Amino acid sequence: MKKVLITGASGFIGSRLVQTLVSQGDVEVRALLHRPSSGVTISHLDVETVYGDICDPIFVKQCLQGIDMVVHLAYQNQPAKPGMKNATVEGTKVIANCSSVAGISHFVHISTLGVFSYNPPENVNENTPMRFSGDSYCDDKIKAERAVCSAWKTKPGFTILRLANVFGPFSGPWIVRLIDYLKNKRPFMVDDGQQTFSLLYVDNAVAGILYALRQERPKNQVYHLSDEISTVRNFVTEVAAWIPQSDIKSLSPSQYRQLFSWRKKNSIRREEMKQFLFGSESKKWLFRVLQFPLLMESIAWWLAHIPRSWRNALRRKIIGSGNRAAKRPSNEEKSALVKLDGRMFLDRSLYELLSSNLAFKHDKASRELGYTPVVPHREAMENTRKWCEWANLLDSEMDKF
Repeated sequence: MKKVLITGASGFIGSRLVQTLVSQGDVEVRALLHRPSSGVTISHLDVETVYGDICDPIFVKQCLQGIDMVVHLAYQNQPAKPGMKNATVEGTKVIANCSSVAGISHFVHISTLGVFSYNPPENVNENTPMRFSGDSYCDDKIKAERAVCSAWKTKPGFTILRLANVFGPFSGPWIVRLIDYLKNKRPFMVDDGQQTFSLLYVDNAVAGILYALRQERPKNQVYHLSDEISTVRNFVTEVAAWIPQSDIKSLSPSQYRQLFSWRKKNSIRREEMKQFLFGSESKKWLFRVLQFPLLMESIAWWLAHIPRSWRNALRRKIIGSGNRAAKRPSNEEKSALVKLDGRMFLDRSLYELLSSNLAFKHDKASRELGYTPVVPHREAMENTRKWCEWANLLDSEMDKF
């Protein structure tokens, strides 16, 4: 029986792939995880698990012992800090090179259609050149694809699958966040959401990976995987129908640009004020003041009796006024900037994604791999709705606790 190594096996797509392979029982699975705490989603399955750093060549070589095929799903979901290795780029280089040297028969690399940026050209296909956009996730995925091609440039052995926007049970970006947004009546769409939108149900993504694995001989090719092409409004409307009294809202591009400008200028001023209050020079000054109690009392009295006009002048100096300050958005516009888990729900990358026409076809995958979506869209949405009910995501009564 052949054995497959799956990196990123505990993730949204990876865990579903592991479940499918275990249930089919025709291959053995070894799951590569970064740490034990990340393996909760597959802990109940009969799979071999190994823990370690994918950027470590010695560790990766050990993981590849006895392995016939590799499915590489792991990536770094946050930009790498200075001095740290980027798991998306460096990790891919390591495992691709080690797999090529070890004689792995088939290396399946999972990429994204974001390699064309969040504002891709029209009529994109597998031969369209990738384009750097400045977005760390998209740019790192381009570098990762090039690392795979470089590792296998002298012999056949890899398949690259570029996935559309993957949704389904446990989907954070396109289900959990979207439902949270709809329940809180936040604007999500750009220009009423008429942009084309390529979706991919998670089980169909897994089916595409299995089609790739079962090739008799990989041909070092790239394939796009997607379901039907819809619009942003159609998808949001389908999800909104699950939520009682939901309200779908949209903002224009000019309103979003105003929000980004307001947020950027205020963020700069906050950083300047933070440096003024907590910088090294301020700390030295404060230390000197603390040595003179009488001076502290004088400063406290002065602050308590400062004239209103002086306070207003100081406020304008800090936050700006007139042409120097960004126009303050309305309450409705502010509602587009929703914090979720400490991050802005609607950032510039998401705005670019939702304001572009993303129409990707899977013709080449159908023709050469035999790929076809195994779950129709209506069934996929119903499966996702049932999971949302099970997870209490749609129950408004839960919000009271």
